[in-house]
Amino acid sequence: MSQWIKHRDPGRLIHYEADFAGAYTDVHSRMYPTLEEVEAVVGRGQETVSGALVDVDAPASTPVAVPGHAAANLAPAQNAHVRTLPFVMCEYLHAMGTGPGGIEDYTAQVEPNPRHLGGFVWEWRDHALVDPRPEAAGALRYGGDFGEPVHDGNFVCDGLVSADTTPSAGTTAWANAVAPVLAAWAGEAGSLGTVRVRNRFHTRATAALTLAWQVTVEVSTADGLALAVKDPGAAAHVGTDGAAAPAGLTLLGAAASGECPLPELAAGEETLLDVPELADAVARARAAGRAVHVLTAVLDPLIPGVADVGPRQVDPVDGAPLLPQVACTDAAGRRVISTREATLPAPSAPAGTGRPTTPGRCEPPVRVRGGIELGPARLDNCGRLLELGGLDVVGPLTTVWRAPTDNDEGHGAIDYWQVPPSRTNLGAGGGRPGPSAADRWRQARLHLAAERHVSTVVEDDAVVVRSRVSAAEQAWALETTTTLTAVAGGLRLRTQIIPTGDLPAVLPRLGVRLGLPADLIHATWAGTGPAPAYADLAGAVRHGVFTGDVSALWQQPVRPQEGGTRPGLRRLQLDGDAGRLTVVIPSTAPVAFSLSPWSLENLTAADHVEELCPDTHLWLHLDALHHGIGTRSCGPDVRPEAAAAPRPVVVEAWLGVQPA
Repeated sequence: MSQWIKHRDPGRLIHYEADFAGAYTDVHSRMYPTLEEVEAVVGRGQETVSGALVDVDAPASTPVAVPGHAAANLAPAQNAHVRTLPFVMCEYLHAMGTGPGGIEDYTAQVEPNPRHLGGFVWEWRDHALVDPRPEAAGALRYGGDFGEPVHDGNFVCDGLVSADTTPSAGTTAWANAVAPVLAAWAGEAGSLGTVRVRNRFHTRATAALTLAWQVTVEVSTADGLALAVKDPGAAAHVGTDGAAAPAGLTLLGAAASGECPLPELAAGEETLLDVPELADAVARARAAGRAVHVLTAVLDPLIPGVADVGPRQVDPVDGAPLLPQVACTDAAGRRVISTREATLPAPSAPAGTGRPTTPGRCEPPVRVRGGIELGPARLDNCGRLLELGGLDVVGPLTTVWRAPTDNDEGHGAIDYWQVPPSRTNLGAGGGRPGPSAADRWRQARLHLAAERHVSTVVEDDAVVVRSRVSAAEQAWALETTTTLTAVAGGLRLRTQIIPTGDLPAVLPRLGVRLGLPADLIHATWAGTGPAPAYADLAGAVRHGVFTGDVSALWQQPVRPQEGGTRPGLRRLQLDGDAGRLTVVIPSTAPVAFSLSPWSLENLTAADHVEELCPDTHLWLHLDALHHGIGTRSCGPDVRPEAAAAPRPVVVEAWLGVQPA
């Protein structure tokens, strides 16, 4: 067939993945290669010299694929030939459920290598069908839901957008990674206002495009706590329509923004642009003595974007909406093509300054009939929270489980639990299909973990609770110590979790959860956003202050699973009819947070969204560790740098309540 095509149309490129040797095709093609395999094909070659692999300038004859793959059986001359061909990843990310993870690792390998043509994500849209039966109320169905005996379950729900074309955090991160025009702060290359602009369009110039920038000062934990103490008045929450901000936002950092036309660059051109106003904004922000985040974005007035219906970043001073998410349209009708963020770390500070200042003395705990009173908090006899400032609160409960994602359930051969990737093994990992991450977690009975009270000690100004988390017939445990103190009109919580025994090499998460009143329906937070993010899925998030309804914070695929975590929380306020709950996190103990209207048990057991039942509590998770996402539903596992390997952790938070 190849010969016939070449005879019929000599100029047509021939691609066929299975021709790994390039015997009759013009392109070397791979499906779900490891990063190391990509580097072996398009990077500099390697040869064995004195028993060690070293870089060489000439094409190498060493293998181009992991053992067990058909391409690993090529002869040395065939390997060398492959390294002369254009390379394409016919699939490299599997967009099933929450994810995919690792997007930027793959896209970063394309431009530096002229033979790398890029690749394709599988696929664009979920193949879920609307159930036509009246009693189904428009619910989405997948394989097996119509009584068919042979099916692939929800394996057909693997799109970058849902069946109704709703994008996810993975869609946004991917769109940002492959964006055709990039603008990145390059203050280290010139003045503080230097921006590197690169036009990656094939044909189009950058005429009519706009550079937008934001400079955000990191939230001060001390300011956040002082504000919660001194300014208890709960104003109306920030709306996505730009309504005035509550006083509770005024000290959550600061933001400056501006924009200017991009210079006209032809396709493939790059330049350094000096923006004096940006330089001034960065200099003013650095004078605050905190970390500074510089966001640069490219706006396009010609091609419309989609409406930004999710949580929004807002100005912490007046609550006005700031730059929308990638691919969304701003107030002037311009689509956000791309964003890039750079962070200037805060000047070094003496040890301990990252913890919140706590004005006033600690209020001593008092044992009363049926429990313990600790400032605004009421505890049971075991030291567990029952009430805080008049709001019903449950916890803190030590948490190690998450509702498995579709990638957690993947059984692909590229498994890094025991064997990390390296250039030597070409990222092969375990090298054979085996148990999924979720299988291993269930085998260790993490989903059945139970917390047993060990002791409660009432000290001079604190309540210290010790507990032990484990599961039946398992030789592992989480030794937990929680210290509660009443300070600054609220409650300071410090939980230390020490993993012991025969735990899996990777955990789903490690942290605590608190059951809050379900009528806390609006969230405003300082940290990262607006979309959920994970260690290997953070390509489109930024730092700042964000706001949205709690119901919009979780991105739920067709099959319910983990999908609402955001790292880097510094301050959170939740508003409802009963009042406002404020959570302040010290910079010395960073956490990721999520807000789930469903219990972990319900989220884990549900096969369809309509099977999710709102719990009597809103569950706030504060995770010191949270596992990455990967793409093992059809590709490689979460890489070790994004994995949640067990280690001792500490979760610290100050919680306060202002009644309505």
